[in-house]
Amino acid sequence: NRYRRDGNGQRREQAVALLEQAAGHWERLGHYWSLHNKPYYMARVKQTFGYPYYLEDVRQDIELARGFAGPQDAAEE
Repeated sequence: NRYRRDGNGQRREQAVALLEQAAGHWERLGHYWSLHNKPYYMARVKQTFGYPYYLEDVRQDIELARGFAGPQDAAEE
């Protein structure tokens, strides 16, 4: 949100770096979770839960952050 307001590219770079770091944590969480648990079906929301199942979503969030346009990017369009 700050990048959207002020266009400081360092904020986007920092966000991407933090998201990449978080993805590593998520991957390890999924690994250790899988050692002790099995995915299970959540009937109320009709989805199967397991931390490893969401790793691709985490990686997609990183790509969204990389491509996020700030105020100066919108002005150039």
